[in-house]
Amino acid sequence: MGEQADALSERLVGSLIGATEIMNVYLGDRLGLYAPLAEGWLTSSELSDRAGVAERYAREWLEEQAVAGFIDVEDETASAADRRYRLPAEHAQVVLDRDAPTYLAAYARMLVAAAQQLPALMDAYRTGGGVGWAQYGPDMSEGQEFGNRPTFINALAEWFGSVPDVHERLSSGARMADSASTPRSPRSRSRPLPLLRWVTCRTLYGSNAISRATRIARATATCCCWLLPVTRRARIFARSDMKRRSRFTSL
Repeated sequence: MGEQADALSERLVGSLIGATEIMNVYLGDRLGLYAPLAEGWLTSSELSDRAGVAERYAREWLEEQAVAGFIDVEDETASAADRRYRLPAEHAQVVLDRDAPTYLAAYARMLVAAAQQLPALMDAYRTGGGVGWAQYGPDMSEGQEFGNRPTFINALAEWFGSVPDVHERLSSGARMADSASTPRSPRSRSRPLPLLRWVTCRTLYGSNAISRATRIARATATCCCWLLPVTRRARIFARSDMKRRSRFTSL
């Protein structure tokens, strides 16, 4: 083969390995396998009990994660049943800590959600149609939420605070319209903003995303609204009284 073929072949092999690693990150995230490992050394049987999964699958997942370098092995010479594993603290910031700026496990959810809709996407290619956001399901909307979360809670307030006009308006109690994520108030250690009237607007997302946004809004006393695609009107739940509602036509 020529140099170009060799280079592309090597690239695709790397992509295949990366794809399998992403799928295993997805399993670790969705099945809650990372959290117990962050607390200390565990055998496959102990992880099985803690996470509520079959021991055989826990063992195979642990072995793959160890070979990939995601988790540590205490003694590689130990038998499969006695071998103990743990998640390093810095790796936990990438696959477990949803507040950390380095958190990336959320994007495994998005990739899996996208892959599941490839048949629908092929139909769209043939017909000229599309694949609605709601069709991607909770993995996509929650993946986007958790993917955006570190930026929103760690950096967004500082960004707003660096723009004098925006900082002044938000400090005086202006509502903030967020067209993408589940309600999360921004915070910044270096430049905190006063408590905001945080409004989440969803125009294209499905019922799962809206239901989740509403539950979080009610639990955190955050304003929550959704724009109705046809009428372009929105329903507001007030921070002080979630039963009190008002309407407006634009944000």
